[in-house]
Amino acid sequence: MTTALEAAKYLIELAAREPDEAEPMTNLRVQKLLYYAQGWHVGLFGSPLFPEPLQAQKNGPVVPDVDAAVRAVVCGAPARPLTPADFGPAALPGRDRVFLETVWAKYRAYSATGLKELSHAEPPWAQARASTPAGDASDAEVTVASLRAFFGTRPEALAADARELEDAYAGEAAAREAPPVPFAELRRRREAV
Repeated sequence: MTTALEAAKYLIELAAREPDEAEPMTNLRVQKLLYYAQGWHVGLFGSPLFPEPLQAQKNGPVVPDVDAAVRAVVCGAPARPLTPADFGPAALPGRDRVFLETVWAKYRAYSATGLKELSHAEPPWAQARASTPAGDASDAEVTVASLRAFFGTRPEALAADARELEDAYAGEAAAREAPPVPFAELRRRREAV
């Protein structure tokens, strides 16, 4: 199974690939993207993308293990942009890479603050913090059940067929991993038709 840190590393790589990326990838932004990745994975496939829990902290959903790893790298500068060099390349199955690219495509236009506000307006975070006064620290868990209840009932999830999506992600990953066909072989195939 993919870990949250490996997913975070790949999201950081995706942001670094964008030549016109206006918003830097910060800890706040990557944490919210992990929340959306986990939420959509649970909503679409019924199972978590990564095993680590999400906590409903005051600035939104956070994966504590990833938060600790990022804090160790940024050394007290939480707004410091994260780069692939900070953590090295992500070790992810191709299928999970394709899934995270889909999440990135859906949410890449949002700033860290925009993602924070969006996540604060959604039931999984709000329900986990229901008994916590606004602005107070919390380590309440954003449960898989709450993610399933919210993301699994979104129109995109209701319209999707999990098996077809799984096949599409796996097929795309396999196509990327296949060796390229030499030009001479392509020419031979074309002439044979």
